[in-house]
Amino acid sequence: LARALVNKPAVLLLDEPLAALDKKLRTDMQIELQNLQREIGITFVLVTHDQEEALSMSDLVCVMNGGRIVQLGQPNEIYDEPADLFVADFVGKTNLLSGTVAGLSGDLVDVALADGTVIAARKRAPLSRGERVSVSLRPETLSLGLAGNGSLKGIVRNRIFLGATAEYAIEVQGIGSLLAKADHQIGRDNLFKPGEPVAIGFAAGAPLAFPQPKNNGTNQRENHHVEILS
Repeated sequence: LARALVNKPAVLLLDEPLAALDKKLRTDMQIELQNLQREIGITFVLVTHDQEEALSMSDLVCVMNGGRIVQLGQPNEIYDEPADLFVADFVGKTNLLSGTVAGLSGDLVDVALADGTVIAARKRAPLSRGERVSVSLRPETLSLGLAGNGSLKGIVRNRIFLGATAEYAIEVQGIGSLLAKADHQIGRDNLFKPGEPVAIGFAAGAPLAFPQPKNNGTNQRENHHVEILS
C-alpha cells in the first residue's frame, strides 16, 4: 500500500487484497482500508468475490454479469432493491418461489404459488396477469412461529446455529425448501428443532416479484466471469 500510494495516484486498484487473510485479520484490514481511504481522499476500486466484503466496505457497488454492468448503487440499494432476478439471486442469499400473477394493484401484484397460496409482492418490472414470475424472499425477512399462525406452513429439516443467529432449512409442501434466518436471544429457548412444524410469515413489502427469464423459467447466469467492484 505504501509503495502504491507514495506516487499519489488519483485511483487505487485493489485486486482481491484480503483474500489470503484469516477472518479476524480480514475484518481488521477492512476497517483499516476504509479509514485510509477517507484520510487520503482518493478513489479505491476493490475487485472481490467476497460479497460481505464488498457490501461492508464500499460506498458504491457495481454488479457485473457477462461483461455488462447490471446494477450500480449503494450497498443497501443493491441488496434491498435488486434491479433484476440475477442481482436478487447473486447478491446475498434469497429464496426464489415460482408463481403466476393473479392480480395487479399499482406497484403490487398478487402471486399464486405452486401450493395455491397467494401472496402480495412488489413488482420490479412490468408484469401482466397470468405471467410466470419468481418471487424473491430474503431469509432474514421470514418470521417463524408455531404452526398455524403464518402464511406458509412447513417442517424444519435442518438447523445451523451461528451464535447470534440460526439458519433453518424448512420444507414447504408444494413449494420446496426455504431458508430462514432468525435471531437468537441468550437465555431464551427460541430455537426450533428439526422435525418441528412451523408457520412462516414475512413483512409486508419483503417479497419482490420478477419476470421469469425465457430460458425455460430458470435464472441461468451467462458463462462469463462475474465480479463485484466496490
